[in-house]
Amino acid sequence: MSIEAKLKALKANLKSWSKNLRQKTVQDSALLTKQLEELDLKAEIGVLPESDFNLRCNLSKRLLELETKNIQDLQQKSRCRWALNGDENTAFFMGARNFTRKKCYM
Repeated sequence: MSIEAKLKALKANLKSWSKNLRQKTVQDSALLTKQLEELDLKAEIGVLPESDFNLRCNLSKRLLELETKNIQDLQQKSRCRWALNGDENTAFFMGARNFTRKKCYM
């Protein structure tokens, strides 16, 4: 098997792993949100026992961690996209810079 074929297989495996991980994260986030809503409804009815209060704190921390990881992933993707494609003004500014360079050396 050539290196190119191995890299293509690795890329396919990484894509499926990443997709599964994102789906699991979304499911975990939905489950945590649902559990938090249930505890909030209990709290509206009456005072929460200490065990439920601690459970709510732990669920909130886990949900915050998931959201933080998601935000970090999106930031990394946007940086990669920007590094590859630049922004909308890159071509304009590069053209202006090159024009100025050519004008100075003439």
